[in-house]
Amino acid sequence: MQVSLILTEIADKELLRTQSYSNLSIFNGQRGCAIFFSQLCRVTKNRWYKEFASKLIDNVCQNITNRIFFNFASGLCGIGRDIKLLKSQGLIHYATDEILVYSYR
Repeated sequence: MQVSLILTEIADKELLRTQSYSNLSIFNGQRGCAIFFSQLCRVTKNRWYKEFASKLIDNVCQNITNRIFFNFASGLCGIGRDIKLLKSQGLIHYATDEILVYSYR
């Protein structure tokens, strides 16, 4: 089986699972999926994956509240690190210094 077919199969399954993720975590949440799809875009050159990852990150940023912990796995530290990672790889073009300040309501 070709690598591209395997990646497409994994992406299809993950896309379906993403619809049920309500948390923002890196392990079983929207942040992890956003990183997966952004990296998949780099490998496959399919811009749809980048757009989907961007929508996931938008949703993460819109759901930041003052009730979120500061930990890495599911909190502000991890969100900030992931946004900086995606920006450094040229996958998103947010004003990263302002996202957490603006979003933390």
